[in-house]
Amino acid sequence: MKHCNIEKYKTILNQELEYKRKAILLLTKYFHCDKEKLFYHFMKGDLPETGVIDNKTYFFFHGLGCSIKNEKENYKVDLEFGPKGNTLAFDKGTICHLLNEKIDICDEFISCLIDKKIIKLIDEKLYKLVKNYPKYKDWTSIEEEIDASVADRYMVIV
Repeated sequence: MKHCNIEKYKTILNQELEYKRKAILLLTKYFHCDKEKLFYHFMKGDLPETGVIDNKTYFFFHGLGCSIKNEKENYKVDLEFGPKGNTLAFDKGTICHLLNEKIDICDEFISCLIDKKIIKLIDEKLYKLVKNYPKYKDWTSIEEEIDASVADRYMVIV
């Protein structure tokens, strides 16, 4: 694999995190909920799938994330939720896309970023449980079951 351009990757990921923080702030104010509960509310069907905030920000919940287009501040961001309601999560495909890496070497690239302490799994214990026991169903709450669906999400640690 080619040499990791660590500083460039940090800059790109940190910019994306800034957009995610702005989008989460808008959504949590709009829905009057804690950021850690936003994904659970959506997955339980308590939030609308689409909407407009302040006539300038559009949101669309989809699958395990939410797309935000803010025309006032001129940015677009795709929120990817992680375990424990983490609102700053990334899946590996998004990381490779943002950093312009080919998807066919994505696993190797992700390993490089982990080794360089740029990213880490949000909940490694949950990830291993879901990976080793894909049919596990003994969740103690709906939130745990939702967390299992996003156990493969990463967080930026730099």
